[in-house]
Amino acid sequence: MTSITGATSLLINGLGSMGHRVEYDYQTALGWEKKDDMLIINPKIYCDSYLKAFSAGGKIWSYDQLFSEEQLNEIHGRIVAKFENK
Repeated sequence: MTSITGATSLLINGLGSMGHRVEYDYQTALGWEKKDDMLIINPKIYCDSYLKAFSAGGKIWSYDQLFSEEQLNEIHGRIVAKFENK
């Protein structure tokens, strides 16, 4: 678990170094939330949620059951648009 926590920490610190305003809040019940221009992260909850989503049987592996085909097309469009607008 240390390496995942370390990777999560690198990701969060990387966001901060790219000019994003990041704050740690170990008391919040959410893994992350955005308030105004600040990204507030509870690293413990964020990491636990990440591991749960990507573990065997996690939500990421059944995305086609969570969304309709229309929703998946909309999501795909948003991702492509963000990439093309960089």
